[in-house]
Amino acid sequence: SLTDADHIQFLISIPGTTPSFFFGAGALYKRVVAGNGDMGFHVGGGAGFGTVGVFAMSIVGLVGAHYTLGNHVAFHFDAGPSFNLISTAGSTTTSFATGPLSSMLGASVVYMF
Repeated sequence: SLTDADHIQFLISIPGTTPSFFFGAGALYKRVVAGNGDMGFHVGGGAGFGTVGVFAMSIVGLVGAHYTLGNHVAFHFDAGPSFNLISTAGSTTTSFATGPLSSMLGASVVYMF
Protein backbone atom coordinates (compact mmCIF):
# COMPACT_ATOMS: atom_id res chain seq x y z
CA SER A 1 0.00 0.00 0.00
CA LEU A 2 1.38 3.39 -0.98
CA THR A 3 -1.07 5.39 1.15
CA ASP A 4 -4.40 4.55 2.79
CA ALA A 5 -6.09 5.38 -0.53
CA ASP A 6 -3.48 4.20 -3.09
CA HIS A 7 -2.54 0.54 -3.54
CA ILE A 8 -0.51 -1.51 -6.00
CA GLN A 9 -1.29 -5.21 -6.40
CA PHE A 10 1.52 -7.21 -8.02
CA LEU A 11 0.61 -10.37 -9.95
CA ILE A 12 2.77 -13.34 -10.88
CA SER A 13 1.79 -16.72 -12.29
CA ILE A 14 3.55 -19.85 -13.53
CA PRO A 15 0.67 -21.93 -14.93
CA GLY A 16 2.85 -24.58 -16.54
CA THR A 17 6.38 -25.70 -17.35
CA THR A 18 5.83 -28.55 -19.82
CA PRO A 19 6.33 -28.59 -22.79
CA SER A 20 7.25 -24.88 -22.55
CA PHE A 21 7.79 -22.55 -19.62
CA PHE A 22 4.69 -20.34 -19.25
CA PHE A 23 4.60 -17.30 -16.98
CA GLY A 24 2.77 -14.06 -16.43
CA ALA A 25 3.51 -10.91 -14.43
CA GLY A 26 1.80 -7.58 -13.97
CA ALA A 27 0.54 -4.93 -11.60
CA LEU A 28 -2.75 -3.19 -10.82
CA TYR A 29 -3.04 0.32 -9.38
CA LYS A 30 -6.11 0.79 -7.15
CA ARG A 31 -7.40 4.13 -5.75
CA VAL A 32 -10.01 4.02 -2.97
CA VAL A 33 -13.01 6.22 -3.92
CA ALA A 34 -15.41 5.28 -1.10
CA GLY A 35 -14.59 3.90 2.32
CA ASN A 36 -10.96 3.44 3.34
CA GLY A 37 -8.03 1.08 2.79
CA ASP A 38 -9.62 -1.59 5.01
CA MET A 39 -13.08 -1.73 3.39
CA GLY A 40 -14.57 0.13 0.46
CA PHE A 41 -14.70 0.62 -3.30
CA HIS A 42 -11.82 1.33 -5.65
CA VAL A 43 -11.04 2.19 -9.29
CA GLY A 44 -7.81 1.86 -11.22
CA GLY A 45 -5.98 0.09 -13.97
CA GLY A 46 -2.94 -1.96 -14.81
CA ALA A 47 -0.99 -4.05 -17.24
CA GLY A 48 0.41 -7.53 -17.52
CA PHE A 49 2.55 -9.59 -19.87
CA GLY A 50 3.67 -13.16 -20.22
CA THR A 51 4.04 -16.18 -22.42
CA VAL A 52 1.41 -18.71 -23.42
CA GLY A 53 3.67 -20.39 -25.96
CA VAL A 54 3.83 -16.93 -27.58
CA PHE A 55 4.03 -13.36 -26.22
CA ALA A 56 0.86 -11.99 -24.58
CA MET A 57 0.03 -8.58 -23.09
CA SER A 58 -3.06 -7.12 -21.39
CA ILE A 59 -4.06 -3.57 -20.39
CA VAL A 60 -7.03 -3.27 -18.01
CA GLY A 61 -9.24 -0.75 -16.31
CA LEU A 62 -11.00 -1.83 -13.15
CA VAL A 63 -13.67 -1.08 -10.59
CA GLY A 64 -14.09 -3.14 -7.48
CA ALA A 65 -14.66 -3.65 -3.78
CA HIS A 66 -12.26 -4.75 -1.04
CA TYR A 67 -12.36 -5.96 2.54
CA THR A 68 -9.37 -6.49 4.86
CA LEU A 69 -9.25 -9.36 7.34
CA GLY A 70 -6.70 -8.71 10.09
CA ASN A 71 -3.63 -6.65 9.30
CA HIS A 72 -2.31 -8.37 6.18
CA VAL A 73 -4.99 -10.32 4.27
CA ALA A 74 -7.45 -8.57 1.94
CA PHE A 75 -10.17 -9.84 -0.39
CA HIS A 76 -10.66 -7.93 -3.63
CA PHE A 77 -13.45 -8.29 -6.20
CA ASP A 78 -12.55 -6.58 -9.49
CA ALA A 79 -14.10 -6.24 -12.93
CA GLY A 80 -13.61 -3.99 -15.93
CA PRO A 81 -12.55 -3.66 -19.56
CA SER A 82 -9.40 -5.32 -20.88
CA PHE A 83 -7.45 -4.98 -24.11
CA ASN A 84 -5.47 -8.14 -24.94
CA LEU A 85 -2.71 -8.73 -27.48
CA ILE A 86 -1.22 -12.10 -28.45
CA SER A 87 1.73 -12.08 -30.82
CA THR A 88 2.96 -15.14 -32.70
CA ALA A 89 5.80 -15.42 -35.21
CA GLY A 90 3.55 -14.60 -38.14
CA SER A 91 0.66 -12.54 -36.77
CA THR A 92 -0.77 -10.49 -33.93
CA THR A 93 -4.27 -10.98 -32.51
CA THR A 94 -6.04 -8.37 -30.40
CA SER A 95 -9.28 -8.49 -28.45
CA PHE A 96 -11.35 -6.27 -26.17
CA ALA A 97 -13.61 -7.61 -23.42
CA THR A 98 -15.34 -6.57 -20.22
CA GLY A 99 -15.87 -8.82 -17.24
CA PRO A 100 -14.32 -10.08 -14.01
CA LEU A 101 -10.52 -9.91 -13.77
CA SER A 102 -10.16 -13.48 -12.50
CA SER A 103 -11.80 -16.81 -13.18
CA MET A 104 -13.29 -16.68 -9.65
CA LEU A 105 -15.80 -13.92 -10.55
CA GLY A 106 -13.13 -11.27 -10.03
CA ALA A 107 -12.07 -12.45 -6.58
CA SER A 108 -8.48 -12.35 -5.37
CA VAL A 109 -6.85 -12.83 -2.00
CA VAL A 110 -4.05 -10.35 -1.35
CA TYR A 111 -1.33 -10.56 1.28
CA MET A 112 -0.14 -7.06 2.19
CA PHE A 113 3.37 -6.52 3.56
